[in-house]
Amino acid sequence: MIKILSQQVCPKCDQLFQYLKFGLQNKYADKIEIIKKEDNLTEFMALVSEYEIMATPAIIVNGKVLKDCTPLNVAKFLSENV
Repeated sequence: MIKILSQQVCPKCDQLFQYLKFGLQNKYADKIEIIKKEDNLTEFMALVSEYEIMATPAIIVNGKVLKDCTPLNVAKFLSENV
């Protein structure tokens, strides 16, 4: 499972979701769980605390975290960890 931490007003989150949809052609869509701060504050804060996340978006896969979600980093991280 790919967990993505996100929040409502987050241009970088929007860019990530566009890249996942168009750049990666929804390759991982069935494996993604979006944890939005406004919708699930308890789980969001638990993951922020556990993985020392300071900004969104962040991607968590099998205990590994990607905090710099640029397209090249996302493609490499997902191909290596999913």
